[in-house]
Amino acid sequence: MTTTREIITRAMRRIRIVDAMQQPSAEDADLVLDALNDMMQAWQWDGVPIEHTDLTLTDTFYFFVPPLLLADDVLADLAFQGTWDADANTPTLGSGSGTSGYWYRVATAGSTTIDANSSWAVNDALVFGDDTDTWRKSPATLSRRYEAGVIDMLAERIAPDFGVPIMPDVARGASKGWRAIQGAFVRPPNARFDTALSRLPSRRYYRSGNS
Repeated sequence: MTTTREIITRAMRRIRIVDAMQQPSAEDADLVLDALNDMMQAWQWDGVPIEHTDLTLTDTFYFFVPPLLLADDVLADLAFQGTWDADANTPTLGSGSGTSGYWYRVATAGSTTIDANSSWAVNDALVFGDDTDTWRKSPATLSRRYEAGVIDMLAERIAPDFGVPIMPDVARGASKGWRAIQGAFVRPPNARFDTALSRLPSRRYYRSGNS
């Protein structure tokens, strides 16, 4: 699984702040980590209801992506209920029984059978939909499809703070990634990623040595 540090390093390489064999300084990594967490928190302001807890550099990079083909009314009711132990079935969940839009993130892998799913890995998610009265699984690996877009959005976000230009391929990648992420949550998605969505007015990020 990809770590948060790897996401940050790849974003900095996209705008050539560090080269292909170089690692960011500890100070720069911390500054870009703040930008990443703020960016993901800000997505919620634009209708993308991800459940985001601030990441550390050593955390596995993850954000919730709802199961594919989830009904619109269930999507609108998404409500995070906390973590689930898939080995001990704690809290207790049962097939065909739940509240529309409720979802859990797997904290402990296990083989509890819930609506035909009996293999659960850490960071998998399960969502109840009253359109089918079933729990649907969203594998943790699903979020990896969106990593390239997140990297380009982060690169576009931090480029002005490092005093470097935003290259056209980065801007295109950010826009494409934003549409993909919004498309998983919002119908129809907005056309273009706007860095203003991820920029908090009370915070600025500077490259080491800049003032």
